[in-house]
Amino acid sequence: MRRLSLILFLLAPLEAFAQTATQERFTRNVALLMYGESRCPKLRVNMLIIAQVAPTFKLKPADWAEGGRLHRVLASQYQTIKETFAQESDDVVCGMIEDGFGPDGTIAPGVIKRR
Repeated sequence: MRRLSLILFLLAPLEAFAQTATQERFTRNVALLMYGESRCPKLRVNMLIIAQVAPTFKLKPADWAEGGRLHRVLASQYQTIKETFAQESDDVVCGMIEDGFGPDGTIAPGVIKRR
């Protein structure tokens, strides 16, 4: 069930600030990873992988930084994610994040790891 919730969230429409649909999805995933890291003290985003993969989508970490072209999109998505999962327990949220992005993740394996 939690995997379905995560998939439905990732497929939901995103404000059209990003250049392409793949950039939008990637930005949404970055926001989700940031949220997961904030809710799950045992998990850590592997920013090296994000930085290595981002250019594939014509993105760079600076795009999400304060003043970057996608900073507002990232902040908006983070807030939406926070509101969406506010009622879920940390165990559920952390499990979803790990299922999607952990070492054997179904969305992007290895992007999040245990501290």
